[in-house]
Amino acid sequence: MELKRKYFICWIDNSKNVDSLVKGLQKNLTEFWFMELDWQINPQSYEKSFKLFGTYVEALEFLKTKSVDHAIIIKIGHDLESPDGQFIQKLDQDILDDDIIIGDHELYYLNVNQWKSRKYPQLSKIKERREFSLQVKKTINYINDSSEAYNFIKLNSRQNFLPFNTEVHGHHSVKDLSVYYSVACGLNHLKILKDVGYKKNMELIFFDYNPYSLYMMKQIHEKWDGLNYKDFIDSVDILDASSKVKDGEFEKYVEYFGGMQSWLSWFKKFKDDVIIYYMECDLLDSNFDVRDFDKLYRAHSDQPRKGNKLIWLSNIFHYRPTALNMGFNYRSIRQIGLLNKLNDIDDLHVGRGGIPTMQPGHWLEKDNFLIKEFYET
Repeated sequence: MELKRKYFICWIDNSKNVDSLVKGLQKNLTEFWFMELDWQINPQSYEKSFKLFGTYVEALEFLKTKSVDHAIIIKIGHDLESPDGQFIQKLDQDILDDDIIIGDHELYYLNVNQWKSRKYPQLSKIKERREFSLQVKKTINYINDSSEAYNFIKLNSRQNFLPFNTEVHGHHSVKDLSVYYSVACGLNHLKILKDVGYKKNMELIFFDYNPYSLYMMKQIHEKWDGLNYKDFIDSVDILDASSKVKDGEFEKYVEYFGGMQSWLSWFKKFKDDVIIYYMECDLLDSNFDVRDFDKLYRAHSDQPRKGNKLIWLSNIFHYRPTALNMGFNYRSIRQIGLLNKLNDIDDLHVGRGGIPTMQPGHWLEKDNFLIKEFYET
């Protein structure tokens, strides 16, 4: 959904007195969310839309001098994940044209134009301040002490299965796959296969660090008839560790295939045509080396298959559960190492979060730009 407004994010780091556990969690959350919010605001642009400040006063002084219309001022330590939708979209829908300031001292929206027109009054003296709506509040969680941090870690350390992918895939130039590697997540792999096509007896290899995701994917491809996805996921989710399929979500998905009958016909043929394997491995693990990759690449065969190959990495380098445990620098190092290995394989095409490329460096270009600008300004 396209946003109605262009936002600038002012991150405030004034939490120097918190303990090491909270500080580490806040850092990881902030590295994840400053990038995530920037991608949501500027999905195709390198235009800078954020800055890190030591105090609220510094942020407000900055806004006085810049051509910024709408600002979000947010204290580090926030998690903005919600099953009800994205924070930035909910906020964008909640704002009224005459709003000047919404929220509290930890996170608030400021209409910079209106604030400037009033000669920069102290925010505490603006009488029109209101609270965020309940829908926006549901997307906001602030972690500021040890008990909150431990509860957050407990709730977010489960290895969940995602029945639908969170990223949007793109169209790929590669065609007629002989081998396809995919994370064990959602149903995006079927959309991609419909787009690119595949050869008879194509090998489809699911890999994941989470064995339960592999289990769930195996249930889908061995037991599901292509109907009633919501009920099927509920019936096989024995650990109750899957995100719930929303009403109407699957019906919207099959529209990509031309409707339910076209989907069922395509899915039946797909099940007859492909050979599927499942492999537990963690591509971000520091112990994952080229020999492990070679085992994955050969896919239960002594010789690699000839023909076009595609590996779909989804968002494993910018995946929220991963980001909570690994800082951006570590994830970047692992990403570079893995992509360099993948780039040496003949006829192997790589996709991540809808961006197909044969040149690993291009993946890191915006990531490195963002993190450098965030910490150096």
